Amino acid sequence: MRAILVLVAAAVAVGTAGCAPWIDRPFAGLRSGADGGGDGGVLAALRPTRASAACSGGPWPSRMEPDDDEVRIGPLTFPGLGYPYPPARFAAGSAPLTVPVVVPARTRATITIPNRLRPVVGLDSGSLLADAPSNAHGALVCQAGETFQVYKVAFVLSGARCVPVSVTAGGRTVTREVGFGRPGCDT
Repeated sequence: MRAILVLVAAAVAVGTAGCAPWIDRPFAGLRSGADGGGDGGVLAALRPTRASAACSGGPWPSRMEPDDDEVRIGPLTFPGLGYPYPPARFAAGSAPLTVPVVVPARTRATITIPNRLRPVVGLDSGSLLADAPSNAHGALVCQAGETFQVYKVAFVLSGARCVPVSVTAGGRTVTREVGFGRPGCDT
């Protein structure tokens, strides 16, 4: 019976990974080996991580004019991402840089940063943004229906740096080096 419960818990965890932050704790209060008892760590290994999240809307108008500081990565446009901010803007503990991202109609895209940079860079979207890269996500999934959609994307950094930002859509991945308080990057 316990094996069936573990399998059901695994199925729920896999099916809701990244979509349900309330599920970061053990299922039904069960203890795992990682926290001192139970099943030798199986449930701890099944808990979802903050690896990815869905994009959420932003307070930007539905009609956005082209911008000199916009950055295009694959099919997505990030107005304002290319603005030459000073390095101090990205000091550890500073607020995330929030920019709109325009997703074309009938497009599903995943925005990612490299795993090797996760300790110092993260992504977030929504009304309550992460305050440190460790609390942010490594990827965001943005999808538009029959018309284009504007979402809010926050880049959470602990210092100025060049960051390779990748966008995967339609089976194709495009990566562009974006400068966050650093001149000489691809943008």
